[in-house]
Amino acid sequence: MNDLEENTIAIEKALIGKIIFDPSLLFNKQYDFRAELLFDKQLKRILTGIEEIIDKYSAIDDLLLAKRLVTSKKINDGDYDFAMNISKDLSNELALEYIKSIKENYVRRNITDSCIEIINIDKETSDAFDLELKLEAALFKCHMITNKKHPEHISKLMMLGIESIEDSASNEVNYPSSGFQNLDLFINGWQLGTVSVIASRPGMGKSVFLTNMIVNSASKKDLKIGFIGLDSTSEEDTNRMISKCSKVPYQELIRGVQNEEDFYKIHSSILNLADSQLFCIYPENDLKNIEYNITTLKKINDVEIVYLDNLQLVSLKSKYRELEISTIIKRLKQLAKRLNIAIVVTSQLSRSVELRGGSKRPLLSDLRDSGSIEEEAHVVAFLYRPEYYALEYTEMGEMLVPGATELIVSKHKNGPTGSLYYKFIPEVLTFEEVKNETDLVDTSVNSPFENPVL
Repeated sequence: MNDLEENTIAIEKALIGKIIFDPSLLFNKQYDFRAELLFDKQLKRILTGIEEIIDKYSAIDDLLLAKRLVTSKKINDGDYDFAMNISKDLSNELALEYIKSIKENYVRRNITDSCIEIINIDKETSDAFDLELKLEAALFKCHMITNKKHPEHISKLMMLGIESIEDSASNEVNYPSSGFQNLDLFINGWQLGTVSVIASRPGMGKSVFLTNMIVNSASKKDLKIGFIGLDSTSEEDTNRMISKCSKVPYQELIRGVQNEEDFYKIHSSILNLADSQLFCIYPENDLKNIEYNITTLKKINDVEIVYLDNLQLVSLKSKYRELEISTIIKRLKQLAKRLNIAIVVTSQLSRSVELRGGSKRPLLSDLRDSGSIEEEAHVVAFLYRPEYYALEYTEMGEMLVPGATELIVSKHKNGPTGSLYYKFIPEVLTFEEVKNETDLVDTSVNSPFENPVL
């Protein structure tokens, strides 16, 4: 037995010990572990016995499992004595790494066997046509081992669809919350396996809007959130979050808090945020490093959603910026699919918004650097505050209330597009939901214009 085989058996033995004392591991889809992956025949018999018992009894703890391993005669006495003496001291995180190693060894063994089979084909036959068929069969076997995706019958997909519809009937939102109820209901939360974009001109408030989404959704204690900051420091983001939660003005936090009541509000807000499942990283801005950090957030912290601020600061060190952005958004989308998470990024709009006459409401064509953002994103939404352009009236000539904000959902794959409305309170860096557009209009003031302002 070589060193690789001895190491493989040691890893398999530790994992079986973990499973015996924690059978729930086999119910977790994250692990996707089964007996056929094992190299050691004795351990394979033990795990096969465990699988058969679990299939029969469904929910089972370690004591019942040990008892039924004996009484069911699924394994022999020698296997049972061996299994009961295996160490059980293995964390869930390490168990996941062990399973990954076992799967890699399984693939390696099968590919080696297929290669040996291919080498021996020529020795077994002299017929050229028969040789070709056997070679194709061996190569196909090798492909099926390494290829994780296999065709699914439509009936299985339909059953999954029914389950999804049933879940939708019992829950308002089936995916990670955006932190805003109106946005959640509009897009049904952030879809797993997708990239979505919040875009605006610089200074419009997209980073603050992103912070609001994070803080609001972090209040849902069971939602694990990742945040990658490229456009600000940890101190800036912390102060933004505290100001939004405590309603203590941001500038007061910067200058120094003097009011005892404000100190109490700040302390309470910090405790609430500290009790959330929010994980923040401020990495270097190259794409590979960001991909690594997103993967870490998923593997270590099991986040469902990652917020990234902002897309234009991600670098591939390419001299062709448009192609660079295209590559970045595609790779982020691939990563979201692979990790089964939602990724939400902020993005800047081009200066074409300012340069054109008439309405300043952003369009998909205003997305900076690349049209692939529009192509690859599941949701594209634009943050628009008329007062940014010193506009006091709607296009219909109605007086706007201070802080009037529109979130324009211009792309929504498989869903509606349209506008959602908010009121921005700059002192405490807060966006508040309003029911509809009329809530942003001061009806007590008549327009001084005969014609609507564009």
